[in-house]
Amino acid sequence: MNTQRNPYTLHAAMKPVALVGREQELEDWDVSLDRATDYGFIDAPHILCGHRGVGKTVLLAEMARIARNKEWVVCQLEAKQQGKDLQTVLGGGTDSGALEIDVKKLIRGTATELKEQRRGLAVLIDEAQDLDKEELAALASCAQMASIESLPFLLVLIGLPILKKKLTESKSYAERFSFKDMERLNEDDAR
Repeated sequence: MNTQRNPYTLHAAMKPVALVGREQELEDWDVSLDRATDYGFIDAPHILCGHRGVGKTVLLAEMARIARNKEWVVCQLEAKQQGKDLQTVLGGGTDSGALEIDVKKLIRGTATELKEQRRGLAVLIDEAQDLDKEELAALASCAQMASIESLPFLLVLIGLPILKKKLTESKSYAERFSFKDMERLNEDDAR
């Protein structure tokens, strides 16, 4: 095998030469972005769960790129990044002391302004299983609010399989979100 042309990488989150086997996830995301800006239909959050090494972080980066290309404002981060919590990253400029209220206020204001421009706000979080219950509840609440109010806010959470349990324990209605289990590529896609 020619090692220079080998599409597999040994580094985490390094984009391969070809992103294969994830076409459906990318198409679903693309449709969600268009539905939000063109029709005001806000799809359920995209929750992608899988073990390490299945390409979750690479997929998240591609989803962020697609949203940016559609002129969406993108907030792409890793949970507990550099010791900062969700309150610090998303709650800036609000001061009620209640995370859910503060983040909803920020998301509502930003998404309302972007809606007038036919744009939206996408929040994509990697390693989301590291978010605590209050942070997950705040994000779920924002997604619910956006759907009810037809605000162009889309949420993507990517993490280990435990994420689904943690999320549904934070808000019961989170069980209706769009969960996708990411497995290793099948043999045909891996070729």
